[in-house]
Amino acid sequence: SLNDISPKAEATATAFAARFLWGDAARVDWPQTPDLIASASMIQWLPDPAPLLSRAIKTLRPGGYLALSGFGPRQYEELAALGSTAAAPGLCTMERLAERVRGPLEILATGEEVQPLRFATPRDVLTHLRQTGVNGQAQKVWTKATLGHFTENYIARFGTAEGVSLTYHP
Repeated sequence: SLNDISPKAEATATAFAARFLWGDAARVDWPQTPDLIASASMIQWLPDPAPLLSRAIKTLRPGGYLALSGFGPRQYEELAALGSTAAAPGLCTMERLAERVRGPLEILATGEEVQPLRFATPRDVLTHLRQTGVNGQAQKVWTKATLGHFTENYIARFGTAEGVSLTYHP
């Protein structure tokens, strides 16, 4: 079974001949005793991942696998430094996530990277965010003046001869 909060993901799920479970992963009925629970870039949207992790631990068949990926606290650190409040509520360290499951589960591997991307301009950063769909928390209304102020501040704080950075922390 595949789960997504967006009903648009059903086409992808059925292309893999998987049953599609639409809705919030914290509320949908999960399959009983799955061999694998995998989550990509969802965990950071939970203010507290502990209830979902506990449910996963209780649901997995003995010997099953839990595979998680998310983003750490340095995700979009440039935007946070400029005052953006659009960050995901549950950005946390790999160690914090690991301590939530250590004991009931054996941890086979953990890892993280800090990956700064380079863009020619701050406006290119905003275009990238819009195109990748990762700005779901953004509520800012942009005017010519606010865009100009943002651009000036971004370049002043994070500009180099190669452009500006945007940090990912997977």
